[in-house]
Amino acid sequence: MACLASILPARRRATSGSRPRGPRHAGSWWLPGVLMVGLLLPAGEAWAFRCNGSLVSEGDRRFQVERACGEPDHVESITDPYFARYWPYEEIWVYNRGPQRLLRVLHFRDGRLRRIETGGHGFDEARADRQPCTPRDMRSGMTAYELLVRCGEPVDRSYHRVTMTRDARGTWRHHPHRVVEDWFYADDDRYRPRRVRIRDGFVIEVSTRLD
Repeated sequence: MACLASILPARRRATSGSRPRGPRHAGSWWLPGVLMVGLLLPAGEAWAFRCNGSLVSEGDRRFQVERACGEPDHVESITDPYFARYWPYEEIWVYNRGPQRLLRVLHFRDGRLRRIETGGHGFDEARADRQPCTPRDMRSGMTAYELLVRCGEPVDRSYHRVTMTRDARGTWRHHPHRVVEDWFYADDDRYRPRRVRIRDGFVIEVSTRLD
C-alpha cells in the first residue's frame, strides 16, 4: 500500500497541469495498429471491393458476386491432376474494367469467394487480340487471362501439384491442393519456344527451358 500511495500522487502531479485529452488524443492509440495491418496484408490482395455500388467480400456466393458485378470476362477451372481430375476444386474469375482500373481476380472454392486479388491494369481486349504476340508480352506477374488474350491458346499444357511454396518473407507454407500449370508456346522464325509457368491464375515464370 505504501508503494501504491507513492505512485498515485506522482501520477496526479504529472497530469494536473496538462491539457485534457480530447477526442483526437483519445482515439489515436489504434492508428499504429491499423497501419501495421495494412503493412502485413500481402500486396495485391484484399478482403472486399466495391462493384457497381455493391460491396463484394470473401465468403460471398458465386451468384451474389455475379449479381453485383455481372458476368466475368474470364473463367478458369483448376483441377487437381492427381485426386480430382474430373472435379474442379477451384474456379478463378477475372473482371477487366478497362485501362483505368486494375484487374480483379476472384478465387472460388465450394461455390464461395475465398480470395480477392488485383492484377495489372485492365486493357482493351479487342485491341490486344489484334497485336502480334512477342516474348515481351510474356512476363511474370501478369494474369493467365491477359496471356491468353495477347498470345492465344498454348500448343500444349502440363499440370503438376505443389505441396510446399515459399512466400515473399521466405517462409515455407504447406498447400494440400495447389496446382501449377506449364503452358508451351511454339517457336517461329523469330523466337525460340517458351514455357510459361502459371499458379493461381498468375504467371510466375517464363523460360526457354522446356523441361
